[in-house]
Amino acid sequence: MNSPATTRSSSAGLFSSGPIVGEPVTAGPSDAVKGDAIAKTLDAREHRLFGGKLDRSELNWCEKIAVRCAHAHEGDYRDWTAIDEWTATIAHELRRTPAGSASS
Repeated sequence: MNSPATTRSSSAGLFSSGPIVGEPVTAGPSDAVKGDAIAKTLDAREHRLFGGKLDRSELNWCEKIAVRCAHAHEGDYRDWTAIDEWTATIAHELRRTPAGSASS
């Protein structure tokens, strides 16, 4: 596992996927809190939360029960345009940052 200093110099960006619950399915402020805390601990560049995908046919019985109890909605909520834009931004910033230096 990398130390926070090593991780920061590698310009790590963290992402998580979800949510799949709500009417309509949207991320609330608390949905990104854990990812933001991990990003801070690792001194990562940022944390970004993207919509997820739920396909009940791929779940085991225990996961199906949890999904039912959460009133989760089956579907694909991933925004590929937003994901592509985020990764392009990271790639652009990495090209601008000299190797071995931490960006601010």
